[in-house]
Amino acid sequence: MVLRALILILCTAAATSVWPSATLIAPAAAAVARKAVKKSAPLPLVHRKVVLRKHFKPRKVVHVWRKRRVWRHRVHDIHHPAVRRPIVKPTLKRPTTPAPVADARGGLVTIAAGGLEGTDARVASDISTAVADAGVQVMPVLNPDSMQTLNDLARSPVVDVALVHSDVLDLAKKQNPDIVKKIGYIARLFDEEVCVLTNRPIADLHQLEGKKVGVDVAGSSDAVTAANVFGLLSIHPQLVNMDTSAALKELEKGDLDAVVIVAGEHDPALLALRGAGLHALPVPYDPPLQSQYFPAKLAHADYPDLAPASGVDTIAVGALLVAPLQDDDPARQNRIAAFARAFLTKFDALLKPGRDPKWKDVNLAADAPGWRRIPAAETWLDSAQANQEQEFDAFVASHPASVTASSEADHERLFREFVQWKHKQAH
Repeated sequence: MVLRALILILCTAAATSVWPSATLIAPAAAAVARKAVKKSAPLPLVHRKVVLRKHFKPRKVVHVWRKRRVWRHRVHDIHHPAVRRPIVKPTLKRPTTPAPVADARGGLVTIAAGGLEGTDARVASDISTAVADAGVQVMPVLNPDSMQTLNDLARSPVVDVALVHSDVLDLAKKQNPDIVKKIGYIARLFDEEVCVLTNRPIADLHQLEGKKVGVDVAGSSDAVTAANVFGLLSIHPQLVNMDTSAALKELEKGDLDAVVIVAGEHDPALLALRGAGLHALPVPYDPPLQSQYFPAKLAHADYPDLAPASGVDTIAVGALLVAPLQDDDPARQNRIAAFARAFLTKFDALLKPGRDPKWKDVNLAADAPGWRRIPAAETWLDSAQANQEQEFDAFVASHPASVTASSEADHERLFREFVQWKHKQAH
């Protein structure tokens, strides 16, 4: 113990004598230590602008280590707002039935016809009455410009169906060959006769060379037919476009030399001309006309004041019920298909008394060369033909004595008997 105390006294004395600055270093180290303790005080939090919590996403917690003390605070990502995306589980796609296409018109079909005075207006009225029994509503649209009607039919949904003459279709095809891909026909209807009226001492159509001839408004079926017929016959009259009533008045006053009217038999406009001093000029069925027209005759019984007892030879042009072959609008396509089926199904109603007599000349199976029938009408005719063959077989089985057809006349007689038998079965 005495030895340890002696050694300690000697070391202290030596330190005091050898390193005199040791007493100065110790207080400095103590001051540094005190300053370090002050730095380890809690860090002040920065007061930031208040931001709605829903706009930002908490990213992470920052751990700040200072002298074994941990300070935690949230950091918001101000520059990149968080968008929470729902977790979508993969599902198998199953085929679903397409929803029915809504028709803004409610199934209303528009049919374009000629002027109010022509045969087409009465035909459109008959059609609208017949198909109404099948639940199809038809609204006739009178537009005398047939060329414009074809353009509307191919490009615009304003017109669904139209009554057009065959020579108008040929002219449209000549101007635009691609129209045969856009427009087809539902049925080929009857023929309408070309009537050239005059009150002058004219007996031949060629005498109208250089004369004033009134035709319907520009673009109408009558105007197209008149210009085409005179052009094929190399006759060059002065065609004056005006409506039929005004043209007849101008003819009566002497301002016109003739008037061209295309109408069916028993046309009211022609029947009203009794006692007017008019007569019909014959239209020769020359070879240039035979590719587009058909021979016809104006009978004295139908027009006693316009035709002599032997009648007047003339030509006739076919009338067709046309519609678009296909359409990008499914509602319009369904509307036209429903109309075609209703027209063909209710065709017998057009043969009743009170309808236009021309309906009796219609053969629904007749074709229009160079043009396609729309699919809905083609399907209906195929089904009707199959049913008719079955009915004819039933008729032959029930009337074996009638089956003696060895010539064309016998076939016609047998078919008439079949039609009468079918009519009795229906009633």
